[in-house]
Amino acid sequence: EDIAFTRRKTNRKNHHGRLPLPDHLPVEEIFICYPNSTANY
Repeated sequence: EDIAFTRRKTNRKNHHGRLPLPDHLPVEEIFICYPNSTANY
């Protein structure tokens, strides 16, 4: 028994990543510093 079919690929639009956040949202930067960290900031 043979089953055959044709598959059509849909054309995908180019995805340019996420949309930028709106300007009316507040921005908070939180820096977490560990006391025993050996990383250089």
